[in-house]
Amino acid sequence: MKPLIRYCFAGAVLSGSVSASGFAADKKLVPNEEDSERSSLLVEASDDAHAILELVPAEAVMERLKMFDANGRLLTWLALTEGEVGGLVFIDKKLLGTLSRPDALAFYRCRGHVSATAGHWVQNAASWGQALVAAAKPALSVQLHFSGKSTPHSIKEVADIHALNQLTALVNIGTNPLGILRKLHSANESARERERYENQLRELRALEPGQTEQKLVATLAPERVGYGNTGQILAYPRYAFEFHLVNGQIRLAQQPSFAHLSQTFSPLFYQAGGNWALCDPKNFQRVWPEEKEKPR
Repeated sequence: MKPLIRYCFAGAVLSGSVSASGFAADKKLVPNEEDSERSSLLVEASDDAHAILELVPAEAVMERLKMFDANGRLLTWLALTEGEVGGLVFIDKKLLGTLSRPDALAFYRCRGHVSATAGHWVQNAASWGQALVAAAKPALSVQLHFSGKSTPHSIKEVADIHALNQLTALVNIGTNPLGILRKLHSANESARERERYENQLRELRALEPGQTEQKLVATLAPERVGYGNTGQILAYPRYAFEFHLVNGQIRLAQQPSFAHLSQTFSPLFYQAGGNWALCDPKNFQRVWPEEKEKPR
């Protein structure tokens, strides 16, 4: 099928992470006494979804998503890269429930597959949101554990994919892009540059569905724009972020940018053995049945 949204690219570099300062002063990561890299977090029904999104380490985050569901409620989704819990679902910023790891991965892969082959998944966002809520197992509290290590699906690593893609277009064949990337990271470690990047990322993450296009663009000009019959996609590959706009209003905020990754790094969404024909809101949980059967 021919993609229904086409994109224009504008430019970018490097990733970073944002501290949780300023959010949930009474809610903190609990460090592991035996391993300083490890930590845990108790998520409770009274917690604010935005605060939890800020607290979870970037290494452990596969996806952050905020959107309006079919009933006009604010649906927030936080997908994780490790642990028994695959992701957390919030309605109007309060915990609704959890998804298993196989279901969270299938939700991620299928929407990436759809975005790469049939047009951005947001064209059917209401149905995908409804399916996410239906798949959630109700929970009043959830204990999360973090290893401090990244995976290929970590938002932190996904942002570096963009940096590497930019570098390989600039360096000579035979030059090691990983070496260049390390040097570039080192060169950009100045306090001023780092602070500017983190402040801009924090501002993007603070934006909510319902806010205006003008507020988004005033926060940061887009690096990539997609045009389609369901509105516009404003993407920020440098920050692994994108927004779906309809009639001048933010309807969906997502990290990472599926618009960018589905066209530049689609292997991120690939997993062998899937029945890809079932990648739709009603059937995504059935695409990789063997993963549900594996002991966890």
